[in-house]
Amino acid sequence: MAADSQIEAYLADPSWIRALAGSLVRDSAAADDLAQETLRAAVRTPPRAGVPARAWLRTVVRNFARKAWREDRRRREREREAAAPEADRLPGPEE
Repeated sequence: MAADSQIEAYLADPSWIRALAGSLVRDSAAADDLAQETLRAAVRTPPRAGVPARAWLRTVVRNFARKAWREDRRRREREREAAAPEADRLPGPEE
């Protein structure tokens, strides 16, 4: 089966992609987002000829999951840093 027809099969029934995404992230909304990003990438830039579609999709899902995890970690760090000066300005129990 050609890579294009394999991708089309996964686009028609993305349950495998959704299940993989669900195993990589904590909640179903994030898994849905991850699966949608993967499908969008598959439509925009399908794997080259000779590259197995399932392996390519697995790599794309994992890469998007890593990207989301890094973005979330950075956001939490920024929020923590932004909240630190506010905590310094709050009156203590002795005030």
